[in-house]
Amino acid sequence: MEEDIVTAMLRFGKTHLIAGFTQQELIDHLTNNGFHLQQVRDIIGLYFNNYFAYRAGEVIDVQTTIHYLKPNGYFDLLQIENTLETQRQSKSANWIAIASIIISGILAIASIVTALI
Repeated sequence: MEEDIVTAMLRFGKTHLIAGFTQQELIDHLTNNGFHLQQVRDIIGLYFNNYFAYRAGEVIDVQTTIHYLKPNGYFDLLQIENTLETQRQSKSANWIAIASIIISGILAIASIVTALI
C-alpha cells in the first residue's frame, strides 16, 4: 500500500466521474485496498465534502446519494499525479547523471594512463 489514502480517494472519484458513487462504495473500495476502516472514516470525514458533491434533487439519504468528484478534487489529483511523475523522472535523471559522472571519470583516467604510456 504505497498510495496515500487521499490520492486513492480522488482516483476513485475520477474513475467514477460520469456514473458517480455512494459514500459506502468509496469506503468499501478503500478498505479493500488495504486501508483501515477507522482511518478511512476519519479521512472521509475530513475531506469528503471538500472533494465530492451531489446533484441537487438526487439526495435520497446519506447511504444512497450519488456523489461526484468536484472540479477542485480533479485538479488536485492532476497536481498530485504531476508531482509524482516529476519525482519519478527526477530519480531517473539522478541515475543518468551518476552514470555519466562515472563514465567521465573512467574516460579521464584512461586518457591519463594512455598519455603516460
